Amino acid sequence: MDNRQQTHSGAQHSATTDYRGKPRYRILFASLRPFVRLLTWLLFNYKPIRFHENKDQNYFILSNHTGSLDPLFLTLSFDRPIFFVASDHLFRLGWVSKVLDYLVAPIPIVKSKLDLKALRVIRNELEAGRTVALFPSGNRSVAGPEEKIPPATGKLLKMLKIPVLLFRLEGGYLTSPRWAKHHRRGKMSGSVVMHLTKEDLEQHSAAELDDMLVRFLDANPYSLPTRHKIKYRGCRPAEHLERVLYVCPGCQRLATLHSHKDLLSCSCGFAIRYTNTGQFAPATWNPADQLWSERYPNVEAFYSWQREHLAATFSETEPAAIPVDQVMFTDERESLTLTQRARHNSHRIKGNLTLYINRLEYRDEKSGEVLAFALTDISDLSCIGPQRLQFTDARDGSVYESQNRQPRSAYKYIDVIQAIKQSALQAKVQTKLAAEQNLDRQNHTAGAEEASLTEETATTQAV
Repeated sequence: MDNRQQTHSGAQHSATTDYRGKPRYRILFASLRPFVRLLTWLLFNYKPIRFHENKDQNYFILSNHTGSLDPLFLTLSFDRPIFFVASDHLFRLGWVSKVLDYLVAPIPIVKSKLDLKALRVIRNELEAGRTVALFPSGNRSVAGPEEKIPPATGKLLKMLKIPVLLFRLEGGYLTSPRWAKHHRRGKMSGSVVMHLTKEDLEQHSAAELDDMLVRFLDANPYSLPTRHKIKYRGCRPAEHLERVLYVCPGCQRLATLHSHKDLLSCSCGFAIRYTNTGQFAPATWNPADQLWSERYPNVEAFYSWQREHLAATFSETEPAAIPVDQVMFTDERESLTLTQRARHNSHRIKGNLTLYINRLEYRDEKSGEVLAFALTDISDLSCIGPQRLQFTDARDGSVYESQNRQPRSAYKYIDVIQAIKQSALQAKVQTKLAAEQNLDRQNHTAGAEEASLTEETATTQAV
């Protein structure tokens, strides 16, 4: 690196650390904290457990992720400003983004790809003595359990060499389900459940640290002994459940479920009721409705069956056997935008979004323009917020976001595309194995024939 590059790098590092070192963040944190504490208690009955921190030490905080207000809940357990790593879509909201940046200065990260720039900023802020918080799963819980935490997180902790706090929010999923239209008031709390010193990070392997994160950051409400006792009261509790539940157990069709008030139902007659404990109950005393609530006692059980059903469906039917023009499902009034990291969106197309067995296709409702993405070119599918679909075009690395003002499921696209790809991969593996076995049989036959011929020749010579 030459002197000019070193100067530029040093200036960039200094600008980043100086920016979040301004006194206003400490002043704003101290002045807003009492108001936030009162508001979170009134709306969510949230109880923060204070962490008695070493004021001369900064920390890297890792937390489970259950709701959009998790950063507010977490900060109430600490006496210092905390800088959160946040999805870069928050920086593309115009004046709202400017207000957020002024108040809390979040660190942008692109969720659908490895963001090395965000990792550098995290390292710089920690080296400058500031406390940074990260939701390592990168996603709010979909059905109750914590989403998958990348296995490289343990390596990151060992590389940073900063004391780590594992923070767990409990009751958050049932208070503000990712799919829900309205929040509920029940019982919620947050506390530090593990403190890892520098010595702890050195003693444990990266794999052991990954195991700790999975064990300590999961707050699945459906695995707790109190799951039937705490009530989370709110209006129209089942509305927008179809954002995550999109396969009807009755007719097994895709995207036919509809929510209204506390009911989730399908035109085929399937119906189930969502209760204020977060459990499902029979919609009527009909024996069929009783059976549905026994099979699917909660959202986690329903969602798990749904994914298993998709995997089984596509494993039984090879994707190549499905006509390329057969529509899997479609959504109207979909808006597609091309994004730039933590900057602005470029509107691309608005119209119908349709999933076929081999492609994702957008058709403009006015011009009729068609924009298609082959499933083989789509990578890093993810959901932002309740239903914004984000994916990467592997051909050039472009990141797209697809959203709709009407409730619809982004997970049906994510899960079905993954099931199709997995089935196609298995088919390729089976084809390859069959070809190898056939080649082995041919070689074995040729070897046997050659041995037989050699034996006959030897016998003839002996005679």
